Amino acid sequence: MAGYCTRSHRCEHICVDVDWRNHVTACECRYGYTLHSDNETCIITPVPMPYLAANNSYVELPGLLNANHLRTDIEIFMRPTSLDGTILFTGYSVLGHAADFISLAVEGGHVVFRYDLGSGPAEIRSPYSIVINMWTLIKASRNGSMGRLEVNVDNVATGESQGTFNGLNVRGFLYLGRHPNHCLMPRSASAPLTLTGCVQRVVINNQTMALSGPNVFKFNVDNCSPCCEDGPCLNGGRCKATWGGYTCYCPLGFTNVHCEEVQDEVPAIPEFTGHSYVMYANDDLTNGMHSNDMAIALEVKPVTGSGLLFWSSHGTFAAPTEHDKDFMALGLSNGVLQFRYQLGSGEALISLYQPTLFDGNFHVIRAERSEREGTLSVDGAVATGTSPGNSRGFNSNGKVYLGGLPDVQEVTHNRFQSSFEGCIRSFSYSVGQSNTTVDILNQSYVAFNIRSCS
Repeated sequence: MAGYCTRSHRCEHICVDVDWRNHVTACECRYGYTLHSDNETCIITPVPMPYLAANNSYVELPGLLNANHLRTDIEIFMRPTSLDGTILFTGYSVLGHAADFISLAVEGGHVVFRYDLGSGPAEIRSPYSIVINMWTLIKASRNGSMGRLEVNVDNVATGESQGTFNGLNVRGFLYLGRHPNHCLMPRSASAPLTLTGCVQRVVINNQTMALSGPNVFKFNVDNCSPCCEDGPCLNGGRCKATWGGYTCYCPLGFTNVHCEEVQDEVPAIPEFTGHSYVMYANDDLTNGMHSNDMAIALEVKPVTGSGLLFWSSHGTFAAPTEHDKDFMALGLSNGVLQFRYQLGSGEALISLYQPTLFDGNFHVIRAERSEREGTLSVDGAVATGTSPGNSRGFNSNGKVYLGGLPDVQEVTHNRFQSSFEGCIRSFSYSVGQSNTTVDILNQSYVAFNIRSCS
């Protein structure tokens, strides 16, 4: 018999049946979020982030035993405090003899990506040096024998492993920092010591790794703040690390770099900074998203050509490949307006290019969905599309976001790269013939980094 969780429960992430006979459920949140007092909402919470404090520090994580052997994707966001040492390693050898492995290290300031698939190693070195105490985004990937290394987007190198083998077979743990027994590392992996620094995020094959918890072992590891200094955000502001340092997400009523400036009144027309978002938990609004005949309308004045305007989803974030994660999104991507939705059997993408949208005036964007059919319009221009498959209904977790998300790239799985930058003067939604205007700020559940539109 199906559990009670299957009946449109409002969990932000995962609903767990505790006693389905008596309709008793519990919500579980993904890593980096904890359960709000309403027992339904997952909110961002500071999670201890490992600081690899010494050359012998390491964090032991579950390995890649069941990973795709032909492809590996690694993403690490960290702030190094040294310029030599191992960042990541998994693999093994017997007395230093050759075996499959994959590693990331820094040597003389240059990031080095190494891997061996059994017929000879690859060594890919970034052309430019990283900077101590600066947040650094490292992406390393391999597809068969071909590899690519990307450091802070524009620092790119490629290479290929030797021989004919193209599958990675590793067992054992995944280590941040050095292997605890250097004798078990292949000689070609090099870098016997740990690169010291703070690690904020590790993503392996599109899965964010938990850096603390019962399956994580740490040796000589401290906790570090995600920001350049402890507690820089005032008045309840939330701190998020960026490449250049950090950004404070200020609650409604406060503004400026560290949320130190008081807003005398709620902005009549909200301006979104590119690091802003408004979240709603209004039953009428969220239930309206479930209708098979619905529409949303936004009156916007964009400043840039990219940014997420609207988001609602079934899970906390959109799955990259699964077809059971419903979502609905409206946003800009490189100057093109996009209406995306997933009803459970495939994704619809409706695109519309309208240059007048960026003339400095307000424009009304309307996105409509009637079962699988979608329509996107602005300034008289119209585009239509249809979602594939047979699914016709949309399911959400009961939350609607306007103007952005806490982590746009992760939550949308890179469908959008940033939050919206510009002003939103009005927001309304329609269910059938009934139209409702939303008071953008006064009806919000939370609002961060909202300014007054000038």
